[in-house]
Amino acid sequence: MAVGGLVASVVAGMVAALAAGLVPGVPEVAAVVGVDVVMALLAVSLVGGARRFVDRRPGGEPGLGFTARVVPQVLVGLAAGFLVIVVADGLCVVLGAARWEVRLTADRVVVVVAGALLAQAVPEELWFRGYLFRNLSAVWRPGTALVVSSLVFGVLHIVSHSEAVTLTERVLYVAQAAVMGGLLVVCRIAGGDLWLPIGVHAGHNIAAGSFIAPGAGLYAVMLGCEMVVMAAVAWIVLRSRPSGQRLPVNRLPATPPGSAPQ
Repeated sequence: MAVGGLVASVVAGMVAALAAGLVPGVPEVAAVVGVDVVMALLAVSLVGGARRFVDRRPGGEPGLGFTARVVPQVLVGLAAGFLVIVVADGLCVVLGAARWEVRLTADRVVVVVAGALLAQAVPEELWFRGYLFRNLSAVWRPGTALVVSSLVFGVLHIVSHSEAVTLTERVLYVAQAAVMGGLLVVCRIAGGDLWLPIGVHAGHNIAAGSFIAPGAGLYAVMLGCEMVVMAAVAWIVLRSRPSGQRLPVNRLPATPPGSAPQ
């Protein structure tokens, strides 16, 4: 269901992009952002439909409630996801596998940020850390649900666009996506809703590939550096909280703070 819903969101985005391209006089940036908005709204609608007609539960994804915590969590997530990649990039440079090279140009910032947040983070978090993880957690312990949903998320990236060329690079790209999926589930548990992982996901995608150029045949090293840093961050978050208590990985919060009951 999660994969099918995500595919439907992408297809709808392609149709919207085609339609936008046929409208004369529409600036490129406005057309691209408009398509991103359509994909995000469609994902929200599809998840709500899946909960209502498949799961027989009222309302949309409860992890997407609008409270005073939304903006701070998204901003913190954006900064955290961005920082994870910058640290991984720095490690890659130290190892001699890449050089610093800013690829994100000023004229593309709006398009890249809108795409990462609306077309990628929102739909994928709704389906994987929202719908799929919540439903799996109703059957299995969230620890098991974390592993399974992360593996599904990783496998889906077999068909995702990347710079991977060799078989080793493709396998590592899928593994890196799975580790990222695990980190995002941890953020989902830590934050209690989807806004923190949405921010982390978007920050990651904005920064990924924007600041370094891996050397010839060293793309696998870059992926390895990202996996190490993301796994370390996930472990730290799981093992510690400001109160000194470990995260409740043995249960998924039933209702995000400030949201209505399911």
